[in-house]
Amino acid sequence: IISIPADVRPPAPAVLEDALRQEQALTALREASDYLRARRPDLAETRLRDALAINPDMAPALRLLGLVCLQDGRLADAIAHYEKSLKIEPLHPEALSNLAFAYFQAKNINVALELIDTCRRLHPDYEPALVQEGLIKLAVEPETAIEALRAAAGAAPSDSAPRNNLAVALARTGDYAAARAELQSVLESHPGNFTALFNMAALYAKETNAPAAIPWLRDAMKQVPPSDFRTYLSDPDFDPIRFSPDFQSFLQSLDPSLPPPPVP
Repeated sequence: IISIPADVRPPAPAVLEDALRQEQALTALREASDYLRARRPDLAETRLRDALAINPDMAPALRLLGLVCLQDGRLADAIAHYEKSLKIEPLHPEALSNLAFAYFQAKNINVALELIDTCRRLHPDYEPALVQEGLIKLAVEPETAIEALRAAAGAAPSDSAPRNNLAVALARTGDYAAARAELQSVLESHPGNFTALFNMAALYAKETNAPAAIPWLRDAMKQVPPSDFRTYLSDPDFDPIRFSPDFQSFLQSLDPSLPPPPVP
């Protein structure tokens, strides 16, 4: 058997070189996905850009990079990546849904509504779009969000987010009893759910029932660091009880350096 020295072997066909580069791009994409699951978006972004340097038209990498930018608040970049991915894979449900949410975050509500409606028409069984539709419509017309959020809550009964948002939509339409029922349903399966506990307090606050709101606030406070919790108390839903003796006493229990509550 006669071997050919490496320096005189014929060059590999271009198709093999391209296949090797595409394999490298796929490896980078898989590693980026692993980094995202490990909550390391910085490392994920590096590997996604490595993948796209090899194959600029890799739609899955563009979608993941769009997600990284969206979660980081870089809305213009997120929109650009999702729009490019849709030119390559038109009408992809994840890209349509997340692009709609990116436009919503960028305050372009009309485009967001058009995109999410398109996604829902083309992909009626794509559950994440139900949640996105509900969130977008919640900011515009709570009445129109209720149907979408009910459907999302039914499609993902173990996920507390759709039901929490459904409670918000119901509360904004004035149906506090139905909102409380949804929050109670969340707390039956997720007793320590901060959002449900906090929103339960907010409902009582909106009804100017400070004594009923405070116990829910105390339960919610146990779920987050005290410094984080204080920032939530600026929520305007608490304005109806903000200067009540009960609420002021509660604030003073958080920070004794505050002035004493007013005399009733």
